[in-house]
Amino acid sequence: MKKAVSGIMLTILFIGTLTLAFNIRLAKAEPTTWTVDDDVGADFTGIQDAINAASPGDTIYVYNGTYPEHVVVNKTVTIIGENKSATIVDGEGTGIVIHSNVADVEIGGFTIQNGGVYPNSGMIIGSCVNNTIRDNIIRNNAYGITLIGSNGCNIINNLIINCSWAGIQIKDSSNNDIYENTIMNNSEGVWATSGSSLLNRLYHNSFIDNLNQATDFGNETSWDDGYPSGGNYWSDYTGNDTYYGSYQNLTGSDGIGDIPYDIYGNPNVQDNYPLMNPAGA
Repeated sequence: MKKAVSGIMLTILFIGTLTLAFNIRLAKAEPTTWTVDDDVGADFTGIQDAINAASPGDTIYVYNGTYPEHVVVNKTVTIIGENKSATIVDGEGTGIVIHSNVADVEIGGFTIQNGGVYPNSGMIIGSCVNNTIRDNIIRNNAYGITLIGSNGCNIINNLIINCSWAGIQIKDSSNNDIYENTIMNNSEGVWATSGSSLLNRLYHNSFIDNLNQATDFGNETSWDDGYPSGGNYWSDYTGNDTYYGSYQNLTGSDGIGDIPYDIYGNPNVQDNYPLMNPAGA
């Protein structure tokens, strides 16, 4: 009888231990939102400190302020700024301001500025898949964003301005979508530097007053989203919009230029459906 009771007690204890361990694992699996403020009252005063403490799947929310940092994103996290005009990551003229080197990272809502001279960037997305960079102001860097060895990433609705080498550099990177960005006053708007960059798609971007709007040494880059969605706006486009359906002999404008826009670097690469006005205007 005592042995039977002892056996029952051990079974209950074992089940209880398993249940406790399971509940602990569930608790650990719940994502956490960490806060960052350059003043007091948040979890951390620096973005890198929050990343170091975070677990994969966590969110880091950064309040308005200026953060003089060089941030390395080495965990799958979401990093969100309170206001892209007032939440500033400043490289103070040296190095890479933000460097992501893991998959499934999302960064948005920041001004990212003052990286170092060539070959540094405001942001490097290096050897990554499925990163999303959206709703940022990226300014005063050598390169605004560099995609290197990265695939399946999305660069959406950023203002990339005043970069001394290029707004966006694409190197050894494929199947990335780049759309709804304003790329302005850079030496080079977009520069696809290598033939090993395949099947990248760029559309609904506004290229405004870059010294050279775009150079494409990649392979099978698409510079438009077909008709009637259209391609990109080019501030130096000299074509007209007199035919509905571009190449069709139907009168009436449709907001798309009647002749393609040539991309420097490859005589066979064109934006077939250049927009007559900035995307979203």
